[in-house]
Amino acid sequence: MEYLGMEFKNHEELINWSKEGNIEEYKKLARMFDQNSTMELSIMMGKRADVLHNRFNMSWEEIEKLEIEAIA
Repeated sequence: MEYLGMEFKNHEELINWSKEGNIEEYKKLARMFDQNSTMELSIMMGKRADVLHNRFNMSWEEIEKLEIEAIA
């Protein structure tokens, strides 16, 4: 299976790759927000958290832990 020029063995591998990318993006946003708290970054974090919760079934507690890890 090919997606965005990358080869994946199966659908699960693609989903895991997408989940990890969203997690890293959320952590990056959390670090940025920690340095410069703006409404725009807050909204972006909220939207990314919704993706992690709704699409990847992460709990809100897991998402909060990601944020704490990112700024620790």
